[in-house]
Amino acid sequence: PTLCKGKSNRVLLFSGQFNPPHIGHKLLLSHGFFRSAYSNIIAAFVLPMQNRALRAKLALEKDPLILTREQRTQLWDEELLNPWNWVFSRRKKRFRKFWDELVACTRKDGFHLEPVLLCGPDYISMNKGCKAWRWGYEKVIVAEILRPPDFIMPCGTMVRVS
Repeated sequence: PTLCKGKSNRVLLFSGQFNPPHIGHKLLLSHGFFRSAYSNIIAAFVLPMQNRALRAKLALEKDPLILTREQRTQLWDEELLNPWNWVFSRRKKRFRKFWDELVACTRKDGFHLEPVLLCGPDYISMNKGCKAWRWGYEKVIVAEILRPPDFIMPCGTMVRVS
């Protein structure tokens, strides 16, 4: 990606189970990248969650399909997405360290990187708030590619989520 001085260079952070990654995930990522209201999105990182988190999510299902993080990472590999997204298949703490180092390195060269979290409607709701804010980042894109979020009313108005 090409960085621009004097403006925010935004990078999507797309975290999820992706068990398995499917066309809806890829559509959400493409929509967030190409159609976002935020300007100058230059790249995206896909962040598959830990196997432990996936097992906890599927604990009540009978004989669930549970792919390893390595398998889910391999399934994200697609030529059309590769020029502008990368899959980071390590723990969230490692990504946080990598991100901080990336921001510091680019800042030395006069560039400003800004994270934008990308998530589906299961990460934000009127009752539970926005799980994505737990990462400590302010900007979040929620897209309704496959199912509508509960904070958009049938008439199209949005309800404030706090």
